[in-house]
Amino acid sequence: MKRQLFSVVTVFLMVLPGCASTGSSRYADKGLFTIDQEYVDTVDRTSRQLGVRVTWVNPPTKRVPVEGETSN
Repeated sequence: MKRQLFSVVTVFLMVLPGCASTGSSRYADKGLFTIDQEYVDTVDRTSRQLGVRVTWVNPPTKRVPVEGETSN
């Protein structure tokens, strides 16, 4: 039983790095994403009216067009 468990763990640890991200994105260097301030303001305004407190952990983002970029 221990040998079987050891084999499963070993295979898992060998396969796991294949799922790791390289940490790069084609959009990361260009700064094409920004916080969607219009949406944030709408949610904040509505939450104040309802007496609810909102804490943005990961604020919503939107893609911003870059000069010279063509959309397909």
